[in-house]
Amino acid sequence: MAISGISAAISGLVAASTRLGDSANNIANVQSQGKALNQPLIPDPNAPPDPGYQPVRTEQTPLLNGGGTRATFAPVRPAAVPVFNPDAIDANGEGIVSRPNVELENEITDQILSVRSFQANLKTVQAADEITKSLLDIKS
Repeated sequence: MAISGISAAISGLVAASTRLGDSANNIANVQSQGKALNQPLIPDPNAPPDPGYQPVRTEQTPLLNGGGTRATFAPVRPAAVPVFNPDAIDANGEGIVSRPNVELENEITDQILSVRSFQANLKTVQAADEITKSLLDIKS
């Protein structure tokens, strides 16, 4: 029981770290050049790569065998939004630039949830460790 609890908590730690890292990366690139605004949903494999930043979100799914969670990446769609900024170097004739589709309020919320999730999973690992030590003390 304690081992499966530790495994589930460790998978939660990894997922929380992944989620926090993805959110931090999105925030760091909020003013970066975004993907082309007319980009198709399914990119042409023969087209040259678009240098714009692709924001991602972390999706957590439960693991059915033994509990725990798995964190996977998913691209944010649309990848970019038009922003009016006529002073930007990459602005078109109308003053529109492509910026990553990052909503700061959602990213901050995700970061807070990630930190709290990490703390809760860490407490679970610590509690399981204490229980295991107590069991070993009883047996000896």
